[in-house]
Amino acid sequence: MNARTQAAWLKPSASFVANLLAVCLLYIGYLLIRGLIARHIDVGEAIDRGDHLSHLERDLHLSFGGALQTLMMDIPLAIPLLNAIYIWGHVPFLIGELAWLYVRHPRWFTVLRNGLILSAIPSVVLYITLPTAPPRLIPDLALVDTVAGPNHSDYFIQPEIFANHFAAIPSMHVGWALAAGLAAFLAMGTSPWRWVGLAMPVAMMLSVMGTANHFVLDWVIGCTIAAACFVAAWMWETRVSSRAASPNPSPIV
Repeated sequence: MNARTQAAWLKPSASFVANLLAVCLLYIGYLLIRGLIARHIDVGEAIDRGDHLSHLERDLHLSFGGALQTLMMDIPLAIPLLNAIYIWGHVPFLIGELAWLYVRHPRWFTVLRNGLILSAIPSVVLYITLPTAPPRLIPDLALVDTVAGPNHSDYFIQPEIFANHFAAIPSMHVGWALAAGLAAFLAMGTSPWRWVGLAMPVAMMLSVMGTANHFVLDWVIGCTIAAACFVAAWMWETRVSSRAASPNPSPIV
């Protein structure tokens, strides 16, 4: 694949609908793999791993989730807000940002798109090798599953075929929010509004802990993966763009 073919993704001929369709198909495949993994998980082992992770966080003085949820429970509308961020601040938010970047900042659209796709690979590897229960499924923590509610009624947005309740490591809710925040921050250049782009990963971090869906180390790992893949996609796009801009671009293999 040469530089001109790569750069064609940035042209109007490569429509946003085509890009969105490709990303959605890949995301559906990602969800299907997660769902299939869930059918072969040793539930007891996954819960034990989550329990060990909770003890590790306590030893490292990183056990903030329980205190955060208790605090949020005492603030009116805080839990519904965290639930909304968890549900609508993930895929719907990413689609909205990708649309904005495609129209206004196509370079960063390409970087974010490629970074998200790339980060799905190590994520799936960890879902397979380290199935881990989230805090809400660890009995000793006695935390509330605020998103699902007592009857799991709020999981209508994700069909059971896609569900994997033991995919706590890594938290790509936070990881992908960080990638989106970095893309927005860099796309807006020197604008003071660029700092708003970094608000979403912070909000998502609070959401995944306040809803008892992830441990601190879950989102630390997720952010590490997402940031590394975002930087890799950025470096690749820079290389492709520089080759395309040269008078006689050489092939990139």
